[in-house]
Amino acid sequence: MKPKVGYYISSQHHLPTITVDDEPVWIVSCTYQYLTSGSSSIRGANMLIATIIKQNDNQQHVVTIDQTTGQTWYQ
Repeated sequence: MKPKVGYYISSQHHLPTITVDDEPVWIVSCTYQYLTSGSSSIRGANMLIATIIKQNDNQQHVVTIDQTTGQTWYQ
């Protein structure tokens, strides 16, 4: 079953709040990538990539979020 990933970014903080299956996770590192497109017919991307640790699991995981579409990936 695919985990349910949620996130929230406060206007006061650059570090997001991320949840996996409705439980908060610890953020080890977080980066933002803005990719532009040279073609007007293809949109750019606004990606958030975070390395996280779930509180009940000591393994690191990676969450990628396309902030334009809201699509999430969990590894």
